[in-house]
Amino acid sequence: MMDVNYHSHTARCGHADGTEREYVEAALQKGFRVFGFSDHTPQPYPEEKQVSRMRMKMKELPEYCRTVLDLKEEYKDRIRIHLGLEVEYMPKYFDELCRAADANGVEYMILGQHFVTDAGEHSDEFTGFYAGIPTPDPAVIRAYVDSACAAMATGRIVYFAHPDLIRFVGDPAVYDSEMRRLCEAALKNHVPLEINMLGVMEHRHYPTEAFWKIVGETGNDVIWGLDAHHVSSIGRPEVLADTQALTDRYHLHRITHLPMDDDLFEKTE
Repeated sequence: MMDVNYHSHTARCGHADGTEREYVEAALQKGFRVFGFSDHTPQPYPEEKQVSRMRMKMKELPEYCRTVLDLKEEYKDRIRIHLGLEVEYMPKYFDELCRAADANGVEYMILGQHFVTDAGEHSDEFTGFYAGIPTPDPAVIRAYVDSACAAMATGRIVYFAHPDLIRFVGDPAVYDSEMRRLCEAALKNHVPLEINMLGVMEHRHYPTEAFWKIVGETGNDVIWGLDAHHVSSIGRPEVLADTQALTDRYHLHRITHLPMDDDLFEKTE
């Protein structure tokens, strides 16, 4: 049911555990053919005076990239490994972050928008609003969708992780309108939407049924992502079954892999 994953973390983010090698070995044992690392992107904060509790520092990026790329080479005959980042879109830092990612061989970026930010005063995780906190404020969900749309329009995002993280508890009509706007932007920019299996496993407020009903109606491509923070989260049958049930319930168009792996699947089909 699942042999590809592009969403995995490392201990560098400060809230995951297990070495990269342990993740790769577990993925092999569970029959994965493709395994991507996408740890939380560092941010080029000024002189790193502001220290994040959920992401590596910029100075750690080269070591992270070397570690994954070394494993990619070592295991190339057994499993395909990819080097990625889960990006928090913060406009004033994004270009510099992309330059650093490119310089270190990062292959792809997924979007994980945890904070509602803009180009002005709410420009980072220290001043922005955390999207998982319940809010009835229409301005918050609009700003979240604005950030997501701007990120997807950059052309750098290969898929949108947990797009339903925003926890809006206000007018359902506002939620429907804004999340349809998000889905339409994803369609326009050819960005698949992720069913987040960590949310499934831990019974979080996401996956959000109302969101995936909209996705089924708008016809977006959907991809499954482990969002692995622990080796034990890889290949759990009950999580796979619940994710499949959600996919079936709303007749979602699931894609099993990203275009960068088309060649692998063409060889075996």
